Amino acid sequence: MAMTRTILTALTVMAVGTGVAWANATTSNDGRNAQTIAPTMAGQDPHVGHQELVHFAQAIRAVEPIDQKAHKVLANPHLGTTQKHADLVRYDHQITTALHEHHLSPVTYEVLLHKAQVDPSFAKRTERMLQKG
Repeated sequence: MAMTRTILTALTVMAVGTGVAWANATTSNDGRNAQTIAPTMAGQDPHVGHQELVHFAQAIRAVEPIDQKAHKVLANPHLGTTQKHADLVRYDHQITTALHEHHLSPVTYEVLLHKAQVDPSFAKRTERMLQKG
C-alpha cells in the first residue's frame, strides 16, 4: 500500500531529525501558535475533521520530497557526520516550515502519522484524500 510506505517514510525522517522541530512544535514561523494535539490525546483517538485531514494530506505531499532527500543523505557513505548533520538540520527546518504552511505542528503531524498507522479507517480516509491530489 503506497500510503503505508509514505507514512513510514515521513515518520522516519521526523524520527531521525535533530529535534529542532520538536522544540518549536507549538510556534509557527510568524510567531502564532500552530494547531497542536496534546501528546496525551494520542491515546484517546481524537476524531480528525475534514479540514485537518486535508491539511494532513497536503503536508504529507509537501514532506515526501524533503524526506527523500534526507534518506539520500543518510545513505550516502561519502558524506561526513558534520555534513550529514547540517543537511538534516536544513531538511528538518524545511519540514517544519512545510508543516506550518499546512497548519500543522510537528507534534500534530506525528500524532496523525501514528493514527494512520494504527487506525485502518483513518488510514483509508488519508489515502483517499491523497489520491484526490
